[in-house]
Amino acid sequence: MVFDKTGTLTQGKPDVTDEIECNDCPVNLRDLDGNSFVLQLAASVEKNSEHPIGQAIVRYAEERGLYLMEVDNFMVVPGRGVRCSIEGSLVTVGSFEWVIENGGKNESEVRNELWKLESLGRTSVCVCVDDVVVGLLGVSDKSKPEAYSTVSTLQSLGLDVWMLTGDNATTAESIANEVGISSNRIRAGVLPGDKAEFIEGLRKDGHVVCMVGDGINDSPSLARSDVGLALGAGTEIAVEAADMVLVRSNLFDVVVALDLSRKVFRRIQWNFLWALIYNIVMIPFAAGVFYPFIQLRIHPAWAGLLFFSQ
Repeated sequence: MVFDKTGTLTQGKPDVTDEIECNDCPVNLRDLDGNSFVLQLAASVEKNSEHPIGQAIVRYAEERGLYLMEVDNFMVVPGRGVRCSIEGSLVTVGSFEWVIENGGKNESEVRNELWKLESLGRTSVCVCVDDVVVGLLGVSDKSKPEAYSTVSTLQSLGLDVWMLTGDNATTAESIANEVGISSNRIRAGVLPGDKAEFIEGLRKDGHVVCMVGDGINDSPSLARSDVGLALGAGTEIAVEAADMVLVRSNLFDVVVALDLSRKVFRRIQWNFLWALIYNIVMIPFAAGVFYPFIQLRIHPAWAGLLFFSQ
């Protein structure tokens, strides 16, 4: 049983907890709202995103009354972040590694602040303008109340429970500890394609894999797993890629679905057994095969009923 983290094991309603300014705001963007320019930039970019973390940033900025600017050339990189143009500057919002890969200056101050956020179990969002990392946002997402009982019940049933996430390892371990998943059953910092490859690797090793997810990033792994379970409150593409949808979006329904499917399958097996016994005994009886031995006759109407009631 493989779980996505954000929005699946966690509530999917993260809150912005930290705003960290790392460098001066570029000259052409200095008319932003004072010390909140990092938040304002991130929210302006993320307002076009469907990711729970992006929506949390936008919601927090709106609660602060910040003006969200118009953007151009908006682009989403699944599992990495988003980027666009604002007032002629290229603004990138996403994971620190992705920002650095795309030319963001790797300064020691940024790494120190990043480590502080991750040590608190928070997801870090990096904001970069042109080639300068201007700040970080810390986002916290609590685990679902039923997550621990769901994981412990699945483990008691003999299932191997994993967690996959694109988040950093420190934050992933913090959530895993809360829900009862061991550290050697965590894969952090994985992209959507990496999730699907991990699922395929488990299947090649002979495992039957069920993937539980809710987001766009989970759709490839939902499709590649033996059974894909999507939460009803998840994105449309995830629901379409899954084999089963948990309408209530209650995580414990994973256990209910597993138990129900086992009982239904057991009922099917009993039905096949009953049909087999019935066919072996009653059809020859209706056809008169046993008459020479027991000298027993039945009315043709009853024989027809026995024959066609199989």
